[in-house]
Amino acid sequence: MFRRWNLEIDVFRRLAASGVSTKLKLCERSGRALLAERRPWQCKTKGKAGSGAAHSMKEKATTDAGCSDAQESFREGSTSERSSSNRTSSRRASRSLSIPKSMGSFLRRRGSRSGSEAIGYTAAEHAKATNKNLVSAFAWTAELLESITTNRQKQVTDLATGRTGVPVFAVYGACPNSFCGMQAVLYVKMDGDKGPPIDFWWIKPQANNRAALETATLDRHAKGPHKNDPGRSRPLYAQFSTLFDSKPTQNSQPLVAFGMTTVGDAPRAYIDQVETGERYYIYLIWQEAWSSIMSRQKFIKGKIVYQKDPTSNEYFARPYTYRESCLEIPAAATAEESVAKPLPTDTLKRMPDAD
Repeated sequence: MFRRWNLEIDVFRRLAASGVSTKLKLCERSGRALLAERRPWQCKTKGKAGSGAAHSMKEKATTDAGCSDAQESFREGSTSERSSSNRTSSRRASRSLSIPKSMGSFLRRRGSRSGSEAIGYTAAEHAKATNKNLVSAFAWTAELLESITTNRQKQVTDLATGRTGVPVFAVYGACPNSFCGMQAVLYVKMDGDKGPPIDFWWIKPQANNRAALETATLDRHAKGPHKNDPGRSRPLYAQFSTLFDSKPTQNSQPLVAFGMTTVGDAPRAYIDQVETGERYYIYLIWQEAWSSIMSRQKFIKGKIVYQKDPTSNEYFARPYTYRESCLEIPAAATAEESVAKPLPTDTLKRMPDAD
């Protein structure tokens, strides 16, 4: 019994010395103290790679299957220790609980929980970024973005005027106003001619669930608990709506044109590359950087996220710069990147080197 306990403590010390944050857990099946890791990793004997283990990195103890594997490993060790020394048993147990190679990179990221957990966007990049907002923090907009990309947007209403409309794209990321908080701007193609063709207002996550959209803010409220009028921020965000307000305009190098069209019955905003003839059906504009208040030349930099075919599930992104009422989007194919889902990963924050 004492040898078995020493074996478990020896394994605990070996992993602790390697830098793995560990704790002793009482296995519910055997009643014995077993080693448990705070992060999801598998025992080598039966462990199955779970799709969520590498990406979600949820903090939880070893699963029942992992506990069974560990129990079996220790049982083998306790049998062999009757005919060998404690040192031999320790080596066997240590091998049965060897850390997968993938844990190496995982452990290097353990101390960077304030940064992105998306594969490819590192804690070092996040530390250097001026804009600390992460794309993944806007997961509460994912369903809205999907409704736009599938041309199944639901009607929304300006409750002050009664005008209705349909969402066409959203803007979020860096915000020049420190009071913005975790908010996004929804741009809506409005019906009728009693106001601007495209209007916009704030949308927000739920107060008690930051991972879910507050659906009440899909409508525009001029007052009340869900007030989301753009207020003083209107001049800033009107720069995007005016691009699509009137006839398609060409105002940048390389030349780009803006407009509205319909896909089925759903309105969609688009940007045309005049030189290449490509059309981008945009649904998201990510803002990564703003010019300072003291800067002579005002600008906004980020990426547009779009579809080339508004009926497909292929999504793309490319950088843009907005300055002097001019939206500049590089036409080169090398400037384009693929996006797996309507809501991109945090790698969207990466901007090309300054020209």
